[in-house]
Amino acid sequence: MIEDFDLSKGVELRIWKRIKPGSGLGSSAATAAAAAYAVSKLFKLGLSRERLVEYAALGELVSAGSPHPDNVAPAIYGGFTIIFSRNPLRVCAISPPRALGVVVALPDFEKGSTRRAREVLPEAVELEKHVRNLGMAAALAAGMALGDVKMIKEAVNDLIVEPARARAGIIPLYEEVKRLGERLDAGMAVSGAGPAVIGLVEKERGEALAKELEKLYASRGYRCRTWVTEPGPGVSELRGWEVA
Repeated sequence: MIEDFDLSKGVELRIWKRIKPGSGLGSSAATAAAAAYAVSKLFKLGLSRERLVEYAALGELVSAGSPHPDNVAPAIYGGFTIIFSRNPLRVCAISPPRALGVVVALPDFEKGSTRRAREVLPEAVELEKHVRNLGMAAALAAGMALGDVKMIKEAVNDLIVEPARARAGIIPLYEEVKRLGERLDAGMAVSGAGPAVIGLVEKERGEALAKELEKLYASRGYRCRTWVTEPGPGVSELRGWEVA
C-alpha cells in the first residue's frame, strides 16, 4: 500500500488480538484486514471494501502461502460473503437473518499448520459429492438471502473437505459433533481448517448448544472454550478504546 500510493511515511502497527493462531477462526485474516483498513484510514485513502480485500489478501501469504481472500473478505465486509470471481475480485455480502445465532467451540487441540490442512484434501472429487456440495452451498446462500434459519442449518453439510480433514486427524470428534448437531437441531460445521467448530442455531438456543458442546468435549478428555455470538458487521474503527 505504501508503494502503490507513494506514501511519504512508514507505518508501525501494534496488534492486540484475542484470536488464537491456528484455530480455524481467521486469526491471520483478522490481522491483515485490520492493517489494510488502518492504513487506508490513517492516510485517508478512502479505499472501497473490495480494494481493502485485495490488499488484506496479501497478508495471507505469510500464513497460508497464497494471497487468498476467503477469510479477509468476511473480516472486512461482515455478514455472509460470497467470492464469485477472483480476477477481477467480485464479492457479494448478505446480511444474515437477525434470528441466527452462532456458537463457536474451540477444543484444546493442535492441528498443525494451515498448509498441512490443505495438503490432506483429495486431488479428485466424486461427481456425486461435488453436485451435493454445490447444492448445499446454493441452499446456504439462499437461506441467508431469504432469512430462513432452518435452511441455513440444513445446508452446512460438507461431504468433501471436512470428512477428509477428520480422517487425517485434524478435526477431533468430528462425527460426534455432527451427531450432536442433528440431535439438537443445529447446523454444525468446521470453522476454517479447524479445530474450532461453529454451530448455527436460533439465538435463543445458543447457550444450550454451547453447554452441550462443552460436555461432549469434556467427556472425551478435551478442554474446550465456547463463545455464544452472532454474525459481525465487519471491520470498523473504535474510538476511545483502550487495551486492558
